[in-house]
Amino acid sequence: MLKKNISIITIHKGAINNLKKTLNSIDNQKVKNFKNYVISPFLSKQEIKKFKQKYRIFIIGKDKSLYNAMNIGLKNTWSDYILFLNSGDHFYNNNASHLIKLNLDKNCLIFKTVLKYKKRSLYPKKRFFYSNYYHPHPSFIRPPQLKQKIYFNEKYKIDADSIWVNNNISRYSSKKIFKNFSIHYLGGLSTSPNLETIKNYFSNSLYSGLKEMIKYLLFKLLGQIKYYQLIYKFKFNQK
Repeated sequence: MLKKNISIITIHKGAINNLKKTLNSIDNQKVKNFKNYVISPFLSKQEIKKFKQKYRIFIIGKDKSLYNAMNIGLKNTWSDYILFLNSGDHFYNNNASHLIKLNLDKNCLIFKTVLKYKKRSLYPKKRFFYSNYYHPHPSFIRPPQLKQKIYFNEKYKIDADSIWVNNNISRYSSKKIFKNFSIHYLGGLSTSPNLETIKNYFSNSLYSGLKEMIKYLLFKLLGQIKYYQLIYKFKFNQK
């Protein structure tokens, strides 16, 4: 029998306003059929009290890195459906948890992530969404792991999440639902190429390092806004 426990894991390491945005979108869900685990070493007792809900569990500890914190979340929820909605990201609307419930499967679930920067929104094109290259992290639901567990490789600093997603898809396959599910804001480390990201990708392969170097040069030449317009032009509709 397929278990239907759903856990939303939220890692908080940045500004408190980002966490508020994420937790408010969780609190506003019309159907509360989940547990929300907030993992952070920074929250005070007053802040925890402010954000406390009957379906929310706080794990306060000194994790070693972002992916170490995400692994802590996995260790507490390995037998549940898992969604990582980290601090700053939020649901597209108040029906996201109901959308999960309607589509629960033994496979991984993949919904649409809307990207945002300034006042502009980027919606994945249908052709790109159904390709083998679209694996959005904030709209990816992993089914319960009843056998060998898949964790994040903590030696990576940037792309361990995409590797984790691909490893889960390889094991469980995936089901894609072409509906807006979450919003992710561009401008963070993984979407703004820099010397650190170049070094990280070169450690993976020469090809990925050279690709990231080209992105870095374009980012410096064009500026952030024009860079995003160019990079996402052919795979996303910009509104």
